[in-house]
Amino acid sequence: MDKVPENMRSYQEIALNIHRQNLATLEKELRKLEGINNPKEGKKLNM
Repeated sequence: MDKVPENMRSYQEIALNIHRQNLATLEKELRKLEGINNPKEGKKLNM
């Protein structure tokens, strides 16, 4: 991790975890949209 004071580490971890969850959600939504625009992909993804 970058130079984060020891007492702030847990807050940084929480922020990173939220960021990762948001990215995962966005990626899932993007795949859904790509499936709508490309029916073959949608079938592969079981949509």
